[in-house]
Amino acid sequence: MRRLARIERKALGLLLIHLGEFDRRRLYAAWAQPSSFAYCVNVLGYSEQGAYKRIRAARAARDFPELLARLADGTANLAVVVILAPHLRPENVHELLDAARGRSARELETLVAGLAPRPDAPECMRALPGPSAPPPEGSLLPFDVAAAAATQEGGSGAPAPKSDSATPVEGPRESGGESGAPRHGPCERLEALSTRRFLFRFTGGASLRSKYDRALRVCGRFPSSTAMERTFEAALDALLEKRDPERRHASRQERGQERARSGRSNHARRPAAALRDEVWTRDQGRCTFVGPDGSRCPEVFGLEIDHQLPFALGGSSEDAANLRLLCRTHNQLMARRIFGEPPNAS
Repeated sequence: MRRLARIERKALGLLLIHLGEFDRRRLYAAWAQPSSFAYCVNVLGYSEQGAYKRIRAARAARDFPELLARLADGTANLAVVVILAPHLRPENVHELLDAARGRSARELETLVAGLAPRPDAPECMRALPGPSAPPPEGSLLPFDVAAAAATQEGGSGAPAPKSDSATPVEGPRESGGESGAPRHGPCERLEALSTRRFLFRFTGGASLRSKYDRALRVCGRFPSSTAMERTFEAALDALLEKRDPERRHASRQERGQERARSGRSNHARRPAAALRDEVWTRDQGRCTFVGPDGSRCPEVFGLEIDHQLPFALGGSSEDAANLRLLCRTHNQLMARRIFGEPPNAS
């Protein structure tokens, strides 16, 4: 068993060396994958967690080769490297690796917490709602950015809810008359400060979730900590552009001024909206790059309209046959193949 464990550690070291270079050179793109993570999951068959750990360790080992020796002799393991990676510096790498030897994951988390201590959670006191007075759906609550960040990063305050089933947070209400019922609508007492944010909370059905996921794709956004905020704001902008008379009037004036300045109705490089929709539908909202093994890139987020014959070389923006959907990774790959590496490429 000890011999097999040594073989496993050696194989892990070799894997991290190759994966680090594979990632640096973006070789995953040639295999119809948008990222190293997607390659590890879709091609190598790792779990998402396993892929994440190996990529993080490979990048750390690329910067700090000392990690490979520690992995080989068993004084460090994959979990140790993943936890320490964000905190490693040339001046502390040996010290941290020595300090981490023999420690459990929990002890390592305590160790790194001393390297980047978090601020204390803000003190607060609030009355909890009774069972007969739940907060109204669609309520708009004032939300302190600093307090939220401290809470979500692991403070001792009440954690932010992570699902629809989480206990709602009771916020301040405005009296709606003698009955004391909560009043929906604008919260007139909220101060419009640059350091204030607002918490929107409501419950939606499967149809809303499906529309939200679709909106992420068609807007070219990746799931992230701000994707929901930006997507809902874009949806409200689109609604107001369609329904708000003042916005419609301003948009018409702006379009007229732009046409007057440019002397034409649109830029030739950018395909018309109807043509972009045709290309999106034809390509099924997915990157069209195909690897040497015949596999098609699975990316459906952040897609871009690409000219097969580049516009700079005379390619048409008015012919759907010259247009295709590509993810950012493969759009850049095709540009490098045609125009070469940019001058500042490493």
